[in-house]
Amino acid sequence: LQLRDIADLYALKDRRRELAELEKDVELGEEKAAELVQAIAESKRGMTLAHVLKSLGIPGVGPQRAAALASAFGTLERLADAEPNDLRLVEGIDRRDAESIRTFFADPPNRRLVDLVLQAGLPAGSGTSHSDVPDRLPGRLRQAPSLLLTDEEEVFKKALRRFVQGSVSSVKGLGNVLASKLVDRGLVRSPADLYRMTEPQLARVPIPIKLGAKSVERVVNGLQDSKHLPLRRLVYGLGIRHVGERAAELLAEHFQTLDDIAGGSIEELQNVEEIGPGIAESVHAFFRSERNMQVVQRLRDHKLNFGQPSQTRSQPAPLAGKVFVLTGTLSSMTREEASGRIKTAGGKLTGSVSCKTDYLVAGENPGSKLQKARQLEVEVIDETGLIEMLSLQISAG
Repeated sequence: LQLRDIADLYALKDRRRELAELEKDVELGEEKAAELVQAIAESKRGMTLAHVLKSLGIPGVGPQRAAALASAFGTLERLADAEPNDLRLVEGIDRRDAESIRTFFADPPNRRLVDLVLQAGLPAGSGTSHSDVPDRLPGRLRQAPSLLLTDEEEVFKKALRRFVQGSVSSVKGLGNVLASKLVDRGLVRSPADLYRMTEPQLARVPIPIKLGAKSVERVVNGLQDSKHLPLRRLVYGLGIRHVGERAAELLAEHFQTLDDIAGGSIEELQNVEEIGPGIAESVHAFFRSERNMQVVQRLRDHKLNFGQPSQTRSQPAPLAGKVFVLTGTLSSMTREEASGRIKTAGGKLTGSVSCKTDYLVAGENPGSKLQKARQLEVEVIDETGLIEMLSLQISAG
């Protein structure tokens, strides 16, 4: 299930079956962890040399050949040190198989894994050796490097992941995905770590589960509800370069509809408070892209909120287009209430004084904004002056 753009989200309601197959991670939990720790311990007690050989992932060595090699060589060390001619004496092993097995044990990451298997106390010396196989000391194993190069570390990690998957294949509930996560998260760095795993460690490991029908409905219903979110959320969600939440809000408040934003010239976009040349050019370029406009059309088809033209745009109120900045404490209303009333009257609020500011409303204990307003010759009004403006707007309405 792939999403190419934001519009694809709203087509998910028609792809419920695919959505239900998606997976999310949840922690394994203490109860399940306790069961697995016990099952892993039991699997070690029932492990044989043939099982160890199969779990190593030696190319071409399945259950039957693993059993034959275990019976023929008797120990993991003898097998790892065997020459191709020795290996070909085993029934079912031809020249190509022998060379493949010899190459496997000659690889430093694999030799390191074998060394760690021996250190973990796993079955590596049961059975009887083949009568025609010479008795050799496992000298190469003792020369296996304890530290691996970067590239070899990745190969070793793959080999360890394969070994863990194979060694716990009989443990119900511990599949390949979870076994791999134990290695990838660094909880298992050697075979011995697998059998030293504690319940608290295992309980925190995330496991993938399918979303299911109920989760799918929650997702679909949430997407349906999001169609009615304010215009600013849609503008932000389009992912226009340089347009963050603040710029999206300013553009939505100024233009009122997505179509008006899309149709705005660079100069018109720059007339919006706090929108500089960089943002204006980015917005303008975004809506001149054929691909982007196709996405916009698909969003329109899904009936997202593209905004509504404000009455203040066709019938300007006294405060329409005026930019206000508030500073200090107001006595008859909160700053939030004042902001809301100014916006209702068609005015706009910004957080800082600039040459585009029309009025600074100064309450008690004004800050540095008052000084900056005077420097820029911005008109300063008090709370009474603001109330008079708002009253004028009401009477005009």
